Amino acid sequence: MTKRVTIVGDTFVPADTPEAAMTPLFEGSTVDLDDSTAGLLVVAGKARYDKDAKLRDTGKARMAEADERAARNAVDPQQALAAAVAAAVAQAMQALQTKPAA
Repeated sequence: MTKRVTIVGDTFVPADTPEAAMTPLFEGSTVDLDDSTAGLLVVAGKARYDKDAKLRDTGKARMAEADERAARNAVDPQQALAAAVAAAVAQAMQALQTKPAA
């Protein structure tokens, strides 16, 4: 038997087969889950029973938002390496300049 729940906090649930990865469920989604999984999520405070709600998946929108943030914040690896080397050289030069003369 299945229960309809609305997800109130991002969570993961076991996949249908043991070989498959966990399935992410995002806040605002309404899904049908087996009794035991639904019960565990409700007890954990990650979901609430909602038998009259329409099914809804917010996963695609949330993943698109995450992809946009990642693209905005992406740094070219070569630029990151160049910046790290420049910072190390600047720090070494400063250490040499502040060293007291013997």
